[in-house]
Amino acid sequence: MCRRILAMTLAFFLVGIPLPARPAGIPALGVVTQASAAHFNAARVSEGATVYDGDRLSTESEGLLQFRGTGSLLNLPGRSGVTLHRLRNGTQAHLRAGGLVFSSARASAMEILANDAFIRPAADVPTVAQVTLVGAKELQISARRAGVLLSP
Repeated sequence: MCRRILAMTLAFFLVGIPLPARPAGIPALGVVTQASAAHFNAARVSEGATVYDGDRLSTESEGLLQFRGTGSLLNLPGRSGVTLHRLRNGTQAHLRAGGLVFSSARASAMEILANDAFIRPAADVPTVAQVTLVGAKELQISARRAGVLLSP
């Protein structure tokens, strides 16, 4: 009788544990470290969510989201959206709406794709830059620390 109660109690607590969204062996791109009025694919996201290749992150008008990848940090302000992809040594963020701020200490750790242009740190030095979609063929790029490379 005691074993049956213990087994039922254990089963009850295990029901609330979420299962991994991806099969074992698929490496994660990073983790969401801050989220408010933000979405992960189609669902609300919270801190600690694991992000994989091809996942979409977005924010509502008053939202914000921070993603930490290998050697990089990405901030999305309100009304922004990206799709993240794995690169050989880092992460590519395909900016689909709004803007973002990224920081990286390695040139290969972060690449931004926006309006068919590629933006990345110019060298392996701490870099902070902001990229904003202004129009279908217009970007606003601000290098706040160190330089960035822009290539079509």
